[in-house]
Amino acid sequence: MRNTLIKKRFLGTLGALCCALMVAGCVGPEGLGIPPEAASAEARGKLGVRPADPALGPRPFSANFRWREDRRRFDFELWGPFGQGRVQIVGDARRVTVFDARGERVSGGDPEALLQNLLGWSVPLEVLPRWLRGQPADEPAFSGESRDADGRLTGFEQAGWQLQFDRYGRLPDRRPGRIRAANEQLRLTLFVREWAPAGG
Repeated sequence: MRNTLIKKRFLGTLGALCCALMVAGCVGPEGLGIPPEAASAEARGKLGVRPADPALGPRPFSANFRWREDRRRFDFELWGPFGQGRVQIVGDARRVTVFDARGERVSGGDPEALLQNLLGWSVPLEVLPRWLRGQPADEPAFSGESRDADGRLTGFEQAGWQLQFDRYGRLPDRRPGRIRAANEQLRLTLFVREWAPAGG
């Protein structure tokens, strides 16, 4: 009974986030794949989520995000205007805990399944740290690599997702400013505004 109530609260929080965004005109190291050199780093920007098939959901929305990593752990937050509908996802490649705006939390040993169950969509957390840098993760195998005239990656396929990278130039270390990821269910777009040492 309690888990059902918490799930309803998470869905309510996400629904409030989506509504707020629509009103604002915004529809629509090792184990985790974190590079060894990135002992502690933080990225900020905007995430857009929309279904591959609008009839199947989830409802399209966009949100501000903050991705913070510290060796094998991550902290991923999403929120709407003025901090509304904040959802926080913390953990590692083996276990994740999701907090809603009320502080309710649900934990699980299958991160992607938990996010799918609570939010209606999920992101591949185990490879996201490398994708944010415009790089494939070490595992699983990737294919279809493409590069621009300057040798920067513009796309590849990995873990059932098709990746595209562009808007290079404003961020450090040849990192892309926009990452687009698509699979059979979802279309994700991440606009990365800045990278900084975590806590910076």
